[in-house]
Amino acid sequence: MKLFFLSVLLVLAAALPGRADEQKSQVMLASGGDEEAPFVQRGEDQIRKKDYHDSKTIILDEGKTSSNPIASKGNIIGAGFIHPEPLVTLSMKGTSSERDILTLGDQVYMADDGKVSVGDRLVSGRPILDAKEPETGRSLGKVIDVSGVITVTAKKDGVLIGTIDSAFFDVRTSDLLFPYVEPVLVYEPVPFNTKLKGVWGYIVASRGNEPATTTGDVLYIDMGYDKGVMPGDRFSVRRSGGTAPVPEGQRYEIPKAYVLPDVKVGEVQVISVRKDTATLQLLSATEPVLPGFRVYYK
Repeated sequence: MKLFFLSVLLVLAAALPGRADEQKSQVMLASGGDEEAPFVQRGEDQIRKKDYHDSKTIILDEGKTSSNPIASKGNIIGAGFIHPEPLVTLSMKGTSSERDILTLGDQVYMADDGKVSVGDRLVSGRPILDAKEPETGRSLGKVIDVSGVITVTAKKDGVLIGTIDSAFFDVRTSDLLFPYVEPVLVYEPVPFNTKLKGVWGYIVASRGNEPATTTGDVLYIDMGYDKGVMPGDRFSVRRSGGTAPVPEGQRYEIPKAYVLPDVKVGEVQVISVRKDTATLQLLSATEPVLPGFRVYYK
């Protein structure tokens, strides 16, 4: 009996992680699986502009990690983005079927513009609304509703041939094609972003042009990596204190003078970043969140 208990203790001791394992857990490397994607390194060098998504690791605080990213790869891509105008993109020239509505596995044909190679990926989508700065009316571009992901599989006689890998809803032959940006998977806890201390901006659009009321609803803001915004950053949502809650279905009007104390109405988190805009998901709200509300870095 003593030998039995001794062997059990030895097995348990061998299974306990050592200090080296704890230190190793502080850095997670991108590994295979459906959610494989580059990670983003956060810290003093967090402003990486165009190549911020090329880093392979994410540094986590004290080795604590969440088992799931703040948003899945599919959710990030499907949430869409703001694309500046003019919309200079590729378009489909034909398909392997006679259908206007396409789905997984369908082949599409595109004119070869010399900028796309075999193996490249593209996202298909359609512009659904204008994104404008609420205070100035300056256009930031069009909100792009992403319908799917296409991989270029061949090039022949000046024609690119692609296959639809993912479809978030119906892919149409009239959809435009945009460069694919690999999603950045971020895990909690997200380090404090020193570049954003005291920074605030505006919500400029909501997905579907509907008020955001439910966790996961998508919003867009007028700040991007040019201001230091990174995937995972959290913002509190506030509106002027001199206005009553906006009834659902009505648009928020920017007050001529922002009245303090203002009212916190929710919290959002960045899931993807472009040059001067970002896509966010709603974490919580006490009332419908609308374009024109301000976001303040927490």
